[in-house]
Amino acid sequence: MKSIFYNAIALLGGWSGLARGYQIETISFPEGVPVEVGAIEFAATGELYVALRRGDIFVATPKEDPTQFEWRLFASGFHNPCGIHVVSPGHLYIAQMAELTEVIDDDQDGVADRYVALSTEIGLSGNYHETMDLCPDGEGGLYLAPGTASHNGPTFTTTRGEFADSGRLGRNYSSVKWRGWILHWQRGKGLEPVSSGYRMPNGIERSPKGEIWCGDNEGDWRASSPVYHVTPDTFAGHPSSLVWDSRFKGIENPLRLPRLLLDDLWNKPAFQLPRNMINSCAEPTFIPEDGALRDFAGQMLMPDQSGERILRLMPEWVDGNYQGAATFFIAGAGLNRGNNRLAFSPEGDALYVGQTGRGWGKLSEGLQRVSFGKQESFEVRHCGLQEDGFEVLFTQALEEVSTITIERYRYSYGYRYGGEEIDKVELSPKVIRKEENVLHLGLSKDELLPNHVYRINLKAVTSEEGQRFDNELVYNLNRLQRPRGEVEATVAVEKGEKGKFRVEVGGELFTEYLTEGFSNPILYPIFNERGQGMTRDWPVTLEGRAGESHDHPHHKSLFIGHEDINGVDFWHDTREGDGRIEHARTIETRGGEGRALIRTFNLWKDAEGEVICSDTREMKFGELDGVRYLDLELNVHASHGELVFAEKKDGVVGLRTHPDLRLTAAPEVGVDEVFGQAENSEGVTGKEVWGKKANWVHYWGEIDGQAGGVAILAHPESAREPTWWHARDYGLVSANPFGPVKEGGDGELTLPEGESLTLRYRFLFHGREKEQIDISKFYAAYCAEPLPPRTVCLAIPEQAPLISTEVENDVIPRGGVIARVNRQVRGQAPSDVVVKSHGLVTGEKIYADRDYRYRKIPEFLVGGDVVVSHNNDKRGDKEANYTVTLGQPGMLYLLVDERLEGKLDWMDSEALKFEKTNHRVETDGDFNFLVYEAEADPGEYLLGKQTGASFYTLVAVNRD
Repeated sequence: MKSIFYNAIALLGGWSGLARGYQIETISFPEGVPVEVGAIEFAATGELYVALRRGDIFVATPKEDPTQFEWRLFASGFHNPCGIHVVSPGHLYIAQMAELTEVIDDDQDGVADRYVALSTEIGLSGNYHETMDLCPDGEGGLYLAPGTASHNGPTFTTTRGEFADSGRLGRNYSSVKWRGWILHWQRGKGLEPVSSGYRMPNGIERSPKGEIWCGDNEGDWRASSPVYHVTPDTFAGHPSSLVWDSRFKGIENPLRLPRLLLDDLWNKPAFQLPRNMINSCAEPTFIPEDGALRDFAGQMLMPDQSGERILRLMPEWVDGNYQGAATFFIAGAGLNRGNNRLAFSPEGDALYVGQTGRGWGKLSEGLQRVSFGKQESFEVRHCGLQEDGFEVLFTQALEEVSTITIERYRYSYGYRYGGEEIDKVELSPKVIRKEENVLHLGLSKDELLPNHVYRINLKAVTSEEGQRFDNELVYNLNRLQRPRGEVEATVAVEKGEKGKFRVEVGGELFTEYLTEGFSNPILYPIFNERGQGMTRDWPVTLEGRAGESHDHPHHKSLFIGHEDINGVDFWHDTREGDGRIEHARTIETRGGEGRALIRTFNLWKDAEGEVICSDTREMKFGELDGVRYLDLELNVHASHGELVFAEKKDGVVGLRTHPDLRLTAAPEVGVDEVFGQAENSEGVTGKEVWGKKANWVHYWGEIDGQAGGVAILAHPESAREPTWWHARDYGLVSANPFGPVKEGGDGELTLPEGESLTLRYRFLFHGREKEQIDISKFYAAYCAEPLPPRTVCLAIPEQAPLISTEVENDVIPRGGVIARVNRQVRGQAPSDVVVKSHGLVTGEKIYADRDYRYRKIPEFLVGGDVVVSHNNDKRGDKEANYTVTLGQPGMLYLLVDERLEGKLDWMDSEALKFEKTNHRVETDGDFNFLVYEAEADPGEYLLGKQTGASFYTLVAVNRD
């Protein structure tokens, strides 16, 4: 094939200086080529490949002069390509909307000859939002990130791949297979699902350590812009994609799953980037070790597809997962908007930035190059979490600083678009300059909270050279640092033994969590600190131990169940019709100083395999004052319909003790001698503890000739505490919140669909005499421990779809100001626009051409006149103007998409000067409005022209 060369002519040129010493230049493309960059990557030989969203792949060797790149058309015909991997010069993988494609230049003439469809398994609905990116796995395969569809656009009548009605619900949706998932492709093996729960993962990247990272966009189920460390079989929080997870088969609407279930499954993002720093995450990249930015090597750069900025992220590993700080790398200063893809030059001395408008926002398309000067800037090199605060390392020595403030906040979680910063608290850390360029910001244990964001104000910090710190710094704190010096606890999956988790404390076996081989997951064996077995061996081991009674075969060491949930028996397991509890997912395991942790997701099924409900359980293992403990949090979810927990004695969290701890002998079954005693928190002893309510129950005695015992403590925030105890003289100890009313229990409980029930218990396994252990003190300590703050989950709306159509009837009429509105669009005759007098109310339509509705309106605007404008007027080629005629004096309020940064020229005309207010109007769509106001007398006013994100609507309120 003939090679095609273009000698580029500068379209946009010039340099733009930055205080950091960086320089930005715009790379020229051939005239007439729309430079909407979908993906960029360098070949090892130094050639730069650029995929343009209109379908072409160009390649050039970078030149020092940005106007002299000799672009060559390498391949064409792609459907919105947004992912590229250069295997070698002339050999590419391309992720386009419709497929994963391999492109090969067979004859090495510089132009592609062969296009191979590697995978067409990912569904395609026809929705514009279903773009896809890729990154290599380091072993010849690829990770793929296909996005969900948007309710702003339709699905086609005929889709490719399986279609699910339940996936079509919500704002961003997954109506076709694998949308909203991270997938792994390997040649000869095809696609395998890796992780679900993504909204718009517009960018995926492999770190130098081989880890997979991706960003996501603020929107529904996204209070801010998150960045995820992707790990196998995790859920990233957006529920629409769960329709393609077989474990959720039968769920009619994933958006209505219990909020606590979704939160428990949610692998929290390593970064939650606030709106004032970024609007839309794109594809991250990592700073190379040997480049010009080696001071920040290994850190991540995240471009803003909707703003003129790139962030620098500082991930750190804390208690089994990533979290960390974020600051601006570049903000403005000549950087365009639409920053979509990043690629470092092979030498690491320049960063190439591919840009695209993606259909909304101030249009910005092109390719820019950031070159790094030698000037040392005053920046945060790293910010890390300590046990008692934060440590901030700067690039320069510091002047003394005495006062720094920190703002702590968090976000809610739910179906609405975006979210506000809530629970804000101002903190005043104790500032210590540990070294010439290191600050320690001390905070108390009460001030350091998991699942919060810390905005650290360093504007008072100055370098010895006199430079003031003028950047932003936020730290996303998911987990606290583990305290040092405590006994190490670990959890590991047994190699070669599927379904077995081994838990060790101090290097010795504590217990094993067994998820296969029985009707439900159990813990067996369980050893105290002296190595004594604490539970019965039979029937977990068929032979059992001498002196054990072979009664109640469902009493397997430590287990969970209930005799009757919706008519299904989950307590017994030997009878026809008994249910089963199946381990469905390991959410996470952790180990380290102080404790080990296992979190799982389980399905409760009837004898036919139909799911009745589900649970998430968290088990923490460790030592307290030399005594081994297990903390259990059990969340039972009405995920598949309403649940009725019948009034039964058999349930819910049970333990069958070592036979020596029985309270009474049973010679008829071979139990001739026992040594057990029992007591509860109310002072009741012996077998009288059965059927009583209490905060705890303690069984103790001699086990194989040495002192030992087990106590179960019910947390005060456990459901129906104080707990009713099914504690028998033959060694069963069970906490049951549904005990028979006639026996002093709380009886039946109905759990509505979409809700959850939380039970919390602490098990103590000790090798002490009764006089050497005070269970009441352990209980007081248990109650005093603060529970980790849960995510603030927004309630499930009453009706589907998740859009309120209720219109307020009793509103105060505040309008009567607008007499007429005329709309002028280029190439069309002027036409009148609908004005609803006194008509601004929640639930009302915003636009004439889209079905968005108002969701939340400031009270002073409710009942005002509202103009029903046209959403498509945002298209700059329409040059839409609105002529507004006022018949009465009034206040005009312009509602402007909040994604528009700053005022437009026409908002500051001689006739009307709009000023920004602190108010906001929320919609049911993927956008909200900022409110601008202007005082106006009767007369005629021209508004517009509209461009990009400047589409708006207008409200008028009378001055009375």
